[in-house]
Amino acid sequence: MLWCLWWPRIAAPTSRTLDFHEEIFMAGTKHFSRMNYHVQRGMRELLSHRTLSEADWIEIKKYFSNECAFCGCDDTGNPRTGIVPDHLIPAVDHGENCLGNIVPSCQDCNDHRGKKEWRSYLESEFTDDAGIRIRKIEQYLEKYPYSLSDDPHEYLDNEESDEYQKILSDWNVVWERARKLRDKIKTRRNKEKI
Repeated sequence: MLWCLWWPRIAAPTSRTLDFHEEIFMAGTKHFSRMNYHVQRGMRELLSHRTLSEADWIEIKKYFSNECAFCGCDDTGNPRTGIVPDHLIPAVDHGENCLGNIVPSCQDCNDHRGKKEWRSYLESEFTDDAGIRIRKIEQYLEKYPYSLSDDPHEYLDNEESDEYQKILSDWNVVWERARKLRDKIKTRRNKEKI
């Protein structure tokens, strides 16, 4: 069984060791709390009419010498821990996956920056190199200008826009039900521990 690769010194888990095993490996993953974020972000991708091709991504990484645009670390080539596409204008603010809005970022910088404005992030986290890195990104933006649309829904027709709004509304109902169930389960489990 695969779990043995993670923890080879333990016999097959009983329900109690499985709970212990899950607590160790799942602690802090926050999949439940990130579920809403992922649905909302996925829906925002439907509003984007520009996409990032593989050739664009290669060009962007080449422009930044296969380094993180923020800290300058080299790309490891690992898609989970190496250089990843990062939005200068965050996706949460309807920034698109396209030339002019995507820069290479190591996973640490991508996670740490979140939706902070990129200049402020560089100035606060990498004070010694901030000026050089800001100029490099500004030159990139001159080469590949990008601006946000005033209306993120402009590329949807009326029927698509109505359906988009209905799906978000339906999701909000499901999300609220899921949160109530989570809280109910948590309360019951806390009572059982006493």
